[in-house]
Amino acid sequence: MRQFIRKFQIALTGIVLLLALSLLAIMFPVQNELMKSERSNFCTEAGMYLITVNNFIDNCIQDTEGLCCCAEIRHKILDYHSGKLGREELVSFAQPQYVNSAARLKNCVLAVRLVDNQIISSYGNQSIIKEIDLPRRYETYPAVNYLNYKGRPFFIVWNPLICEEEIIAYDIAIFNPTAMLAEMNLIDYQLKIIPQTDLNLGEMNKVDVNLFTHNNTTWFVGKINHSNALLLLGEDNSILYKSVYNSTVTNMLIVALSLIATMSLIYFFVYRQALQLLSQLRHANKDLQVEKARAEKLAQGQQHLFNIFRYLSASRSVDDDFEIISRSLPFIINFRNCLMAVQESKESNSFTIRELTGELTSQHLGTMLIKKGTILEQAIATGRPFYSGNVQLEIEGIQLYHNEIESLIIAPIVYSNFNWGLVAIDHLEKEAFTELDFELMNILASHIALHLEEMEAKNKLNQQALIDPLTGIWNRRYMMKRIEEEEEKLKRHGGEACVAILDLGNLKMINDCFGHNAGDEVLKATANAITQSIRSMDTVGRYGGDEFIVLFPSTSPEEAQTALQRVNEEISKQRPPGVNIDVFADFGIACSPLDTPRLLDAINIADARMYNHKRERNAEPR
Repeated sequence: MRQFIRKFQIALTGIVLLLALSLLAIMFPVQNELMKSERSNFCTEAGMYLITVNNFIDNCIQDTEGLCCCAEIRHKILDYHSGKLGREELVSFAQPQYVNSAARLKNCVLAVRLVDNQIISSYGNQSIIKEIDLPRRYETYPAVNYLNYKGRPFFIVWNPLICEEEIIAYDIAIFNPTAMLAEMNLIDYQLKIIPQTDLNLGEMNKVDVNLFTHNNTTWFVGKINHSNALLLLGEDNSILYKSVYNSTVTNMLIVALSLIATMSLIYFFVYRQALQLLSQLRHANKDLQVEKARAEKLAQGQQHLFNIFRYLSASRSVDDDFEIISRSLPFIINFRNCLMAVQESKESNSFTIRELTGELTSQHLGTMLIKKGTILEQAIATGRPFYSGNVQLEIEGIQLYHNEIESLIIAPIVYSNFNWGLVAIDHLEKEAFTELDFELMNILASHIALHLEEMEAKNKLNQQALIDPLTGIWNRRYMMKRIEEEEEKLKRHGGEACVAILDLGNLKMINDCFGHNAGDEVLKATANAITQSIRSMDTVGRYGGDEFIVLFPSTSPEEAQTALQRVNEEISKQRPPGVNIDVFADFGIACSPLDTPRLLDAINIADARMYNHKRERNAEPR
């Protein structure tokens, strides 16, 4: 019996040792994989926080790019560089506009414009200026620097103001990320933003590409875009691996009890479960990485698309639309060339065509839009989007606008079954785009179509407000605006232009003899006669009552005189039926710069000459 008990004790001891070895052999790989999974999850979550910070940086850069850079400001700065404008005048002109623009920038605490290393305009906390080197230059723009000001992180964005490929000024904006960091809700994490020069990786143990450990803490280290700063996100190891430790202890107890009941079955099933668990963890981690990459791109794409939509809402032309899209779309999709073709109006069959690389002529692209059997014509005709990652093999007998492209996305710009045109991107590499890129391009095209519909409606309303309802020609308000534009053109480029005032000679007699309806018909016929007699580049409008005004760009007084004589001949031909009174016009002409430097002043001179002409005609014996 004692021998049996002794043998049993030896066997039980052997079983216990075997159990311990089995537990170590089974659970330690599981624990290591679980710890890797926790580190991967931590790295994924930290990467999302880094994306949030980088999005904040990108928004700061984009906001700084649009900081009060209108054409008037650029002209003033150029005048200052050339000595035509003093510094005090430039400051007086630029400061209010700069403050208004800077005040709208989210999280901006200081904005400064430098011209010749001097502060011309500023906004915000001036005390920060002492902490930074304003005249400093950087090799790449825009540049973002990290600033620790009174123990708080700030980002400095350096952006040049460029006019005709020349840097004429610099915008320096400082943004406070405090609100953004607070929204990240980093309760269980330690977050630091430090300059790259302050990080000593020699004191830390490297775990992975972005993961390091130091003082029982795991740190994620990521570079912040466009800057000299790093984001450090740390979590205590006891918290990071708490679930792993708890799971390990529980599983060891379960496996130990099962192994005592039956060695072979427990060993087989536990080990098999462990292998299955490892496989599931690997698959789950792989799926998580794929979903993470898709989520990151989708989040970034939606953010940049939102910025494009926001900028498009302020655009007023197809050129502005294309500039916004070609500047912002590379943040979402990597492509070689981008082209956009848009109908000039719903009534027009001609297209405004823009493309990024400049290698294709508008005539070539315009032909591709109407020529049967081309890829662009099919997209216009059918209104169906096109996507291919191997376009040279997938389509046959269809002409491409470029013979070397391999990947192509074409998104028609369609609204309520009306095809405005298309926007397309291409690449020389195969499979350069994804289904998500295709989806984002179709979203972009839909918003462009909505924007074009809005611009079309606004243009029609504006045009209706500027047309005289009786005669159908331009009203006085539009003519004043048109003359101001021509005056600015004369100032910039020189030349000459004439203004003429015409007054119907016998309109009062026609009204008295035949009624006001006949007088209205005479006014309509006169407007039609003037329109038919002048050039397409000339502009006619109703000045008031029975007076008309005509603008003759690039015209001498003699040429204007000849044109008005043709107008009078045409007026007499278009007399309405039943009116047996002669219809004619007295007119006066004034030119700039011959009669006056300002074209607007020429209106009064022409009006006075018209009345002199009328008095001279009335004074002649009949």
